[in-house]
Amino acid sequence: MNPPNLLRTLLGLFLLLFVGPSANAQDAIITDRPDFTESGVSVPKGSVQIEGGFSLVDDGPVSTFSLPETLVRIGFKGGLELRIGIPDYEDREFASGIGDLKVGAKLEIHDLLDGWETAAIATIELPTGDDDIGSDHLSIETILAGGIELNDTYSLGTQVTVSLAGSDTGVDLEVGGTVVVSRPVAKSLSSFLEMAASIPDIGEMELILHTGLAYLVQDNLQLDVHLGLGLTHESPDTLFGAGLSIIL
Repeated sequence: MNPPNLLRTLLGLFLLLFVGPSANAQDAIITDRPDFTESGVSVPKGSVQIEGGFSLVDDGPVSTFSLPETLVRIGFKGGLELRIGIPDYEDREFASGIGDLKVGAKLEIHDLLDGWETAAIATIELPTGDDDIGSDHLSIETILAGGIELNDTYSLGTQVTVSLAGSDTGVDLEVGGTVVVSRPVAKSLSSFLEMAASIPDIGEMELILHTGLAYLVQDNLQLDVHLGLGLTHESPDTLFGAGLSIIL
């Protein structure tokens, strides 16, 4: 079985888990991975949460492997957190090297929508990476994210993203959004099903069907695996990743 077919088979298995019998959810670490949708919750004051992993993205003749995809989240009072995206090592068909540094913050927004946990996130990507891997220009991303418990089984998350990236011809605008539904499927095991879209000001929309599992090893430690399937011509064909999150 070749890799694309294997990933499609795994996607089917994950979807079966998502629609299968449910279990009771556990209160524990809340992460911003493995789905694309950020949570509406900041890490607690005085805590440091580290989230990381690897991913393999296949886009026809081009594939990209990246790690450690590390996000360091440091909690302050008032629902504020500092976010540091450690530069990744990326291996592509034509080049390999270190990517760009990202620095940002998340701020919880209370009482914005009744019953929702919401937060605003702003991130600056600095052009610190190697040639052919990092960007030559500064970029800024803003996100409004929210989540709500629908019932004892299902929870819903969504976000709207606006990105501005410098280029040789000016500034490129991209808007996007996600919708994700998650549920527990067994003790310490949860699943999610997500649709993620991004629309550049020049070019066609990317649309990805995304699913995965998160396993709670203990209240402060989570393992995850996820995969996605591109639904439009501009989307990557497949993606696969896994990771670990811990709060200290």
